[in-house]
Amino acid sequence: MAVLAVAQIRKKCYELNINWILSADITGLFDNIDHGLLRDLIRIRVKVIYANRGVA
Repeated sequence: MAVLAVAQIRKKCYELNINWILSADITGLFDNIDHGLLRDLIRIRVKVIYANRGVA
């Protein structure tokens, strides 16, 4: 989800011709994440990494 937030910020900056950002506040981000979904996404990502390395 953080990747989507960064993508949205990047898109808006491009649209508004903003060349730099002083700061972005992500306070509380992990307090509001669905932890079950986060675990599932991490599990999938780890499997992909190991599969790409040929590890069973």
